[in-house]
Amino acid sequence: MGAADQFALPGAEIRNLAANGEVWRGRGTETRRLFPPIDTLPKDDIPDENACSAAIRLRYGDFGYFAAGDLTSNSFDGTLPWRDVETRAAQVAGQVDVAVAAHHGMFDATGADVVRALKPRTWIIPGWHAAHPSTDTLERMLSPRLYRGPRDVFATGLSPANELTHKWLTDRLAARGGHVVIRVAPGGASYRVIVTDNRDEGDRVISRSGPWPAGRADG
Repeated sequence: MGAADQFALPGAEIRNLAANGEVWRGRGTETRRLFPPIDTLPKDDIPDENACSAAIRLRYGDFGYFAAGDLTSNSFDGTLPWRDVETRAAQVAGQVDVAVAAHHGMFDATGADVVRALKPRTWIIPGWHAAHPSTDTLERMLSPRLYRGPRDVFATGLSPANELTHKWLTDRLAARGGHVVIRVAPGGASYRVIVTDNRDEGDRVISRSGPWPAGRADG
C-alpha cells in the first residue's frame, strides 16, 4: 500500500491510496490502518467488500485522475467513523482533474469531504440502476459551495426512474449514457472527454468536450 511502482506506465504514476481499510499517509509507503481488528467487531459491523475496495490516483504530467471502485464514506451517521475510508483516500489524493464517483454515486459514497478534497473539473458516474446516483450525492458533485469553478458530470447509464426522481439535477448532466473516454494530450497538459454510444458495438461518438487544461492535482 502507498507504492507507486506496482503498475508500469511510461511517463505516469499510479499510486495505491487505499485497500482493505488501510490508507496511504502521503509520504513514502507509510500507511495507517483504519479498521479495528476484525475479531473484535460484532458481526453486523464487519466491513463488507465495498468498504474494502481499492483506491488509486493516476498522474500523467499535470493530469490527475482518482478512482475508488465501490469504496464508501458512510460511517452510519458517525457511529463507526473508521468505516469512512473514501474520505481519507480522497484527502491524501488531493485535487484531481477527473474523478469517478465511488459506488456508482450512491447515498453512501462521495461525501462532502470527498468532494472538497478532489475538486475535479470532470466527474464520471458509472450508473446503471435507478439508485445511481442518489439525489444528495449528485447535488454535492454539482455544488459550488463545496468548491468553486466549472465542472461537468457524465453518467454512463442514467435510468428513466433516476432521471425523474431529481430532474432539476439530472438536467445539468453533461451526458446521461454511453462510454466515457478520457483522452489526455501527450505530456499530460490537457485532456478531452469523449462520449460514445454503448447501445451497440459501433462506438459512435455522441459528444466531445474540452480540451481543458490539466493541473488541478496538487496532492
